[in-house]
Amino acid sequence: MNDDWTDEDSDISDDEIVIKTDEDEPIEELEAPKRGRGRPRVVERVPPVPKEKKKRELTQKQLDALARGRANRDAKRAERKTDQDETAKVKKQQRDEAIVKKAKRIRKKEIIEEAVLQLSSEDEEDDLTIKQVKRVVAKRKQAKKTKEPQNKLIEEQPQAYIFY
Repeated sequence: MNDDWTDEDSDISDDEIVIKTDEDEPIEELEAPKRGRGRPRVVERVPPVPKEKKKRELTQKQLDALARGRANRDAKRAERKTDQDETAKVKKQQRDEAIVKKAKRIRKKEIIEEAVLQLSSEDEEDDLTIKQVKRVVAKRKQAKKTKEPQNKLIEEQPQAYIFY
C-alpha cells in the first residue's frame, strides 16, 4: 500500500499547508458549560393525564350472581351473630350460676364460723365437735324457715273447664 501522507514522500513542507475556512463564519471559542452553584433546581414533572376508560357494564346474569352472593353473605353474617349471642347468653348464665354457688359456699362458711364462735363462748372447757356445729346450724335453718312470712303470692291456676 502506498501512504499518501508520509513525510518521506511529501513534496510539500509543513509551512505550505493551508487550511481553508469560510471567512464569513468566524470560529467561536468553545467554552466549558458553567456549573451551577448550590442545589440543582427541581423541575416538577406533571404526569400525563390518563384517558378515562368507560366502565364495562355488567350483564344481567352477573348482576343476579352478585345479588345472590350479597344475600348469602348477609344471611351468614346474621347466623354468626345469633350464634355469638347465644354463646354469650350461655356464658353469662354459667358465670351467674358460678357466682351464686360461690356465694352459697361463703355463706355456709360464715354460718359455721358463727356457730363455732357461739359454741366456744358457751362451752369453753369442752372441745367442739363437728356434730355440735352441725346441730347449731340445723337449728338456725329451722328457725329461719319458721320465721319467713307466708305472704308469698300464690299463683292462680287457670280453670280446667270454661263455661260459656
